[in-house]
Amino acid sequence: MRTIHKFLLKAGENIIELGVMDTVLDVQIQDGQPHMWVLIHDTGAPRSTRKFKIYGTGHEIIEASHRLDYISTFQLRGQIWGNMVWHVFEIST
Repeated sequence: MRTIHKFLLKAGENIIELGVMDTVLDVQIQDGQPHMWVLIHDTGAPRSTRKFKIYGTGHEIIEASHRLDYISTFQLRGQIWGNMVWHVFEIST
């Protein structure tokens, strides 16, 4: 079955179990927290670990030997995240 799922993101690294064909649709703020929406192509398909990382503008990106695939940018104000612009990447080897 094909469905859309929502995942709450935290600062830094996020490990999410997804299928290889699943597609990240967007990252937006909902209820003051960043969430990522993913199109799950087959809910019965095998899943594997996929790694997503969030960087603030001006922050050092230390994964020099890894491939970074840009996902989305969001802005957030709050005590936990601060008043910054954040960028989400999928990290692969």
